[in-house]
Amino acid sequence: MNLRSRLLFRDRQALLSRKSVLYETDNLDFIERLQVERFNRTWAYCLHNVPFYQAWSKENALPEKISATKELLDFPVLSKEIIIERSGEIFQFGKLTRAISTGGSLGIPARFPSGLKDGTANWANLYVARGWWDIKPFDKQMLVWGHSHLFGEGLGRHVAKIKRGLADWLINAKRLNAYDMSEKAIDHYISVLFRDRPAFVVGYTSVIFRLARRIEDLGKNKRIENLKGVVLTAETVSQADVNLITRAFGAPAIIEYGGAETGIIAYSRHASNPMRLQLMWDSHIAVNDHGAIRITTISDRLFPLINYDIGDMTKPATKIRQTVTEFDTITGRSQDLLHLISIDGRELVISAIMLVHILKANPSVRSVSFQQDQRKVNIFVEGGDALNINQLTLFFNQQMKNDYRDFDPKTVTLIKIHKPLKTLAGKHVLMRPHA
Repeated sequence: MNLRSRLLFRDRQALLSRKSVLYETDNLDFIERLQVERFNRTWAYCLHNVPFYQAWSKENALPEKISATKELLDFPVLSKEIIIERSGEIFQFGKLTRAISTGGSLGIPARFPSGLKDGTANWANLYVARGWWDIKPFDKQMLVWGHSHLFGEGLGRHVAKIKRGLADWLINAKRLNAYDMSEKAIDHYISVLFRDRPAFVVGYTSVIFRLARRIEDLGKNKRIENLKGVVLTAETVSQADVNLITRAFGAPAIIEYGGAETGIIAYSRHASNPMRLQLMWDSHIAVNDHGAIRITTISDRLFPLINYDIGDMTKPATKIRQTVTEFDTITGRSQDLLHLISIDGRELVISAIMLVHILKANPSVRSVSFQQDQRKVNIFVEGGDALNINQLTLFFNQQMKNDYRDFDPKTVTLIKIHKPLKTLAGKHVLMRPHA
């Protein structure tokens, strides 16, 4: 670590050291006691300093403290719709101006108050978790990311780019453009990867998957010197993604799960096959409500989130009574479910990620997206010239019949495309809007 980093990140380094020791335990009783203590401290802050929660507590007759994390199940669910509807109150009618925003790819973006200290705990969580894979702060990283639209226009755009470049220099990051996924750009990124030999790579799952496909196409899937892991973030991950990326990069595929409004929630710890994630339990309480994840933030934040519906579904691996410390996998957003009709007329509700897994078994497939049309589904498959959509359709139907004997092939149409649909932030769109 260089001098500039030691000076600028001194407080964060101190917090990281404390957190690293904390995560040496797996004692569930200790974890729950700590979570209850931190929740009560967070909730006391909310009741004394956050007008929205003062009103929220009175409206719902909420207690001043809890004695067990399972009591959060009795709190009302806080949703993005409520955040949007009551944004004036939440931002104290203009008193608070600093904010973070969700992307809004499925609707209107939601804005959340943000404080100067919010990023400190998140940074420490990142490097506690990355430390499980021997990744250290300020290790050289290759970042394949979007968000160039956030720079704005005119002089402000240039200033923002300079600031972004300075921030990347401070954390020892090489930033590559996730918007440009042409074959020429991908080949350039691969040459940069082998030339610069970063300690780790971070990027959208869909982008890293495309890089992995191309590495295998070029026959370059050999060990990249110094590479400790490939971090997949911001998009749902399938086991097919993990398998290909691990094979192509010759390094572990590491799953990073969180949100703009929550920070990092969970991380791969021991392996990504099977895909088990460790909750960052000193900063979050996770409640499993019939498969839906509800998050409560218990780190030092300007606007804590209490029993917040992040919109994702999960399979919990380890529970402290009704709360979760590990996830077997994040199965995707609650909206990522497809509704089909079986041969005998029954409704089939199927995870989109399962279908992605089937289709990505074909080495010519680069991306997959879905469009629900009543009880039929259009599947848009991006692939090169070698992709035969008729053969892929036959393969897909055969695989579906293995798990769903009553699956009706007439309810699904595969469509070959040459360019994926993306959000403004550069993320791959899994679920397309209804035509």
